[in-house]
Amino acid sequence: MTDFTELPDEYARFYVHTATGSVHVLDNTHAGRATWERRPSEDAPTHYYDRSPKPISKLQDWKVGAEAQVIAADSSYLTSPTSHRTSAILRITDEEP
Repeated sequence: MTDFTELPDEYARFYVHTATGSVHVLDNTHAGRATWERRPSEDAPTHYYDRSPKPISKLQDWKVGAEAQVIAADSSYLTSPTSHRTSAILRITDEEP
């Protein structure tokens, strides 16, 4: 297991734990296409995009202590990308939660 202070620029799957208990999975090991998946905590409201990896268009501020942003495609490549913000990031690791 390795903990990081910010999202590394390497091919791997990272688990980003936030203050609300959600875990964001950032994976760039799929055939050159990085994906984002949100796994909400048990008591968090869920959304249609949860637990389903989405292609990433842009990442911003993915470091411990920050509130990060991801711009991701939602339903297909034909729909417009949407922006999502996290609560404060507590931990970034390569270990499956």
